[in-house]
Formats: sequence, structure tokens, C-alpha cells
Amino acid sequence: MVNVDVASVTLSGTDDFDGTDLLQEHDAAGALAVAAETEVVVVTSDTVANFAAANALKGTNLLTAIGGAITVNAIGDEILLIVESDGGNLGIYCGSAGLDAGLANTEITLVAVLEDVDIADIVFTNFSNN
Repeated sequence: MVNVDVASVTLSGTDDFDGTDLLQEHDAAGALAVAAETEVVVVTSDTVANFAAANALKGTNLLTAIGGAITVNAIGDEILLIVESDGGNLGIYCGSAGLDAGLANTEITLVAVLEDVDIADIVFTNFSNN
């Protein structure tokens, strides 16, 4: 279970942690437009090499895995993005739109790594806002 501390991270979806609209899958290379109700994007279009390199700590490798730009709904929107590494671990990134609705690599930060978790096992019940 990933517990989102809403006092620290204000995700921009509808806070519907009881419904499947919480998750959005990105399964094809290309630009990602985040739906208004989305809190978490699960990236299955590609993987990243690892979560240790400098480009992994910010969003550079994540943007490469997505294969295009990430657009949220408004300036200031925050979302979580999950991507798998070549080593079979999952990285959880927090993206926070600054000057516009596009997420630049500097607006995306690696916040957690889940070891030995398959990305196919990520479902909306893995998240809560307690």
C-alpha cells in the first residue's frame, strides 16, 4: 500500500482513491496527456535502465521511457508516475507543473523505489489518501 500524505503532496486528480479512475496507464510511446481525474500514471510503454543515475533522479529517463512530453491539466498540478526499471524494480516519481501545464524533467522527482514489484501488480487499491 502506498499511502499518499495529502498534507505533503497535493495530487491534482479528483481524490477518488476508491475508484479505478485514480490510475491511468500509458502503454504506447508518445506524448502523455494526463486525465483530470488521474492521481497516478502507470508507464508501461518502456522501462528505464535504473534509478541510481543522475538522469533517473529527475525526470529525464522517465520522459525518455514515455517517448514524449507530459501534459497535466493546469499549472501547479501534481501527479505520481510509476515506471519499471530493467532490473525489475518500480520507481515512483512526483511531477509538479510549474510555469505551464507541461512537465519538464526538472519538475519530476524520484520519491520512492519499490523493489521486486511487478508493474502489472499495480492497481488502484495500492493507493490511499490517509
